[in-house]
Amino acid sequence: MQKIKNNLKNQINLIFLLFGIFILLTTTAFIMEAMINFRPVSLSAKTKTLKMEVVFQNASPLFYFTNQSNIFLGLTFILVACFPNMQYRKMLFSATSIITITFLIYWTLIAFTSDWTKVYNSIVSLITHFLNPVLGFIGLWLIRKSVVVDNKLLFNTSLYVFVYFMFAFILYFSSYSYFKDEYKDGVVIYSFLNFTKPFFYKGGNIILIIFLDIFSFIAGIFIPISLSLFWKFTYKIKYDKNICYIKDLKRKLNRK
Repeated sequence: MQKIKNNLKNQINLIFLLFGIFILLTTTAFIMEAMINFRPVSLSAKTKTLKMEVVFQNASPLFYFTNQSNIFLGLTFILVACFPNMQYRKMLFSATSIITITFLIYWTLIAFTSDWTKVYNSIVSLITHFLNPVLGFIGLWLIRKSVVVDNKLLFNTSLYVFVYFMFAFILYFSSYSYFKDEYKDGVVIYSFLNFTKPFFYKGGNIILIIFLDIFSFIAGIFIPISLSLFWKFTYKIKYDKNICYIKDLKRKLNRK
């Protein structure tokens, strides 16, 4: 406990603690509000999109990438503030790369479909999709000289996003068989992650649909890596190419 107190005497660590507390408090409050005030989804012939709430009900906010990325960022800020070691700095780098996806996806694919006339929803969107990501960008800049990026970190960051895409894929097709007769659709987390109408494509070209689905998974792998490398080059962060799962495996095999 005394060590944590000493760490928080450092100005940057104190800033990180405040960043982390703000992100966690706001995101948790938004999640709790959504869960408490949840209203069951009523399906009808006019229903255009089967959203995740159909399946997960008031627990749905826990499964949104936005909320997960914000919570992860808030936690890593607090960990770096209390235990400023390389492991947690790498986690902050990863969290910043992941919330950059939240930032970019929302402002390029989702923002134009949002109802900005609703004040509370607009505040939630601005905080979770703009302010909190910006705090992540600032935080990473502050530790840019004391963190080292490596291949393992890039792989782990990419793996999380890939697993999330797999979750969305399984959710969609496991529910598609149940809803296909009436709605000809499955349950989606985000409208652009509709695997029979990928990236808002509503045509019936099966080859194009498969191509776009495959592309979405490839993007899910390479976008986190690309964004990680973007921050690495933008902030001139050190890169250790020797830390790699493949090289670790080769070392173990050579020892035998």
